[in-house]
Amino acid sequence: MDQIDGLDIASLRADTPGTAHRIHLNNAGASLMAAPVIAVMKDHLDLEAMRGGHEAADMRADVVSGVYASVARLINAGGDEIALTENATVAWQMTFCVSASCLTTGS
Repeated sequence: MDQIDGLDIASLRADTPGTAHRIHLNNAGASLMAAPVIAVMKDHLDLEAMRGGHEAADMRADVVSGVYASVARLINAGGDEIALTENATVAWQMTFCVSASCLTTGS
């Protein structure tokens, strides 16, 4: 089976270097990265090495802003309704912290 719901599985596997030598089932923790993701991350690390972390972040602010807009379009939301975190654990902690705060303040 090379197609699932219109996805070309062979192409996706070819674009994900880690699948060449293993079957990776730990996607809840962190899935294998696709080649374009790896390239962008390496490019940004190189930029940080040459310009500094804060400067690199400032230089790429438009790209990060674009991610918020893309995610918002994907789920039919506004960009101001999107929160990106470094991982799912932090996202859950932030969600419950806000919920608990709302319950204690009566909001």
